[in-house]
Amino acid sequence: MKKLVWGFLSIAVIAGFIWFKTQKQETPKQAFTIQTSEVTLGDIRQVVSTSGSVRALITVSVGSQLSGQLTEIKADFNSEVKKDQIIARLDDSTYKTRVNQAKAALNVAESTVKVQQATLERTKVTAANTEREYQRNKSLQAKGSVSESALDTARAAYQVAAAEIEITRAQLENAQANVQQSKASLESAEIDLARTYIRSPINGIVVKRSVDIGQTVAASLSAPELFTIAQDLRQVQIDAQVDEADIGRVSVDAPVFFTVDAYPEQRFRGVIEQIRLAATELDNVVTYTVVISAENPQKNLLPGMTANVEIVTGERRNVLVISNDALRFRPSNEFKARINTSDDTKKLSDRQEKLLNLLEKDMGLTAEQLEKARVAIEETKDKTGSNSGQNMPAPPDPFGSNASPSLNAGRSMQALRTVLTSEQFSRLQTLQEGLKNRHFGDVWVQKSDGSIRSYHVEQGVNDDQKTEILGNDLKVGDKVITKVQAKK
Repeated sequence: MKKLVWGFLSIAVIAGFIWFKTQKQETPKQAFTIQTSEVTLGDIRQVVSTSGSVRALITVSVGSQLSGQLTEIKADFNSEVKKDQIIARLDDSTYKTRVNQAKAALNVAESTVKVQQATLERTKVTAANTEREYQRNKSLQAKGSVSESALDTARAAYQVAAAEIEITRAQLENAQANVQQSKASLESAEIDLARTYIRSPINGIVVKRSVDIGQTVAASLSAPELFTIAQDLRQVQIDAQVDEADIGRVSVDAPVFFTVDAYPEQRFRGVIEQIRLAATELDNVVTYTVVISAENPQKNLLPGMTANVEIVTGERRNVLVISNDALRFRPSNEFKARINTSDDTKKLSDRQEKLLNLLEKDMGLTAEQLEKARVAIEETKDKTGSNSGQNMPAPPDPFGSNASPSLNAGRSMQALRTVLTSEQFSRLQTLQEGLKNRHFGDVWVQKSDGSIRSYHVEQGVNDDQKTEILGNDLKVGDKVITKVQAKK
């Protein structure tokens, strides 16, 4: 009986001891509620959202260069018209009268030319006769048969006849010039008469008509608008406004997807044709106009519709993606203190390992230099005051708090300056500048054994829900922490 009692007591002591050890070695997983999401392969698309107005590629305002009353309109709203097709007509009676006047003036001018030509021929005959008379008197005067005064009279008559020829020639030239002027006046009158017929300048559709039959058009100062014609609507254009913060991610030929309120279930596709450099500022908001062209074979898109635009600035397929909540997660100091990091404190941090990889792959350091760099960085870490086994805040990151494994001025740079040559150090600074345009972030991964480790990962394309992860730090199936709550 005593043996049985002692056996029960022994079992009770052992069970109590096991329970006590279990409670003393409570893990973070037991003390906290941890929410995770898996790293997966997937497709991701990064977009810039905006809006714009649909319009035809070419829209022409048709006006009149003449004033007058509209007597006929041959096109209406939505009428399809061809180039040079008559779409309206002005009262042409006044312009026909001007054409007739110009024709009459031309006939008069041409008749005057004929008169001057005949006059020229007559003066030439007269001049020839006076020349013969002068030569005859000159010969007789040498023989003493004609007086000196008679010779002077014949000479004067000859000179006057020669002058008459020049005068008549000038008058003929003036008459011929009048003919050219009359022809020009006739052409101008005929052009004005032709302009009483309003013609379409392009092939397209009438989207606006601003006049009616009987209305008087006054074109004294500027051409009034009669019609607005849009070129073939099988291709349209969208003028979207992009904020200055997003314009750097937009490029020509980038694909675009958009919807309109008239067809909310249908997604249309376009492409960026132009990014206009002229900025628009409204209420201290600066935007740039992005011109998007799109096919419209069914002519569903009408001018003036509002398009809800998504400009694709990055797209990846079958890449490593994680939830954006994992990148936004920041562990509390209490959670950090409950994580067993005694082994990790003897190792380099994830960022420091990335730095060494940078030195090894991009700098081409020798094995000896690489080992010296590792030792220098480890010594730098020790000087920051990191103590394993104590619940103290983590020391400042010697490689900077920015989301990149770049080096800031400080102990690490000074330590590496003693290891690298001046040329290598200059190269390192250049690489550091190149990293500024890359994006990095910290994620916390819960391993299969319950341990937790942070990774400094490079980010790629992202959308509202997930982000592409570059490099091979994470693998498909890894559980990244998105939220931690302490158990009550």
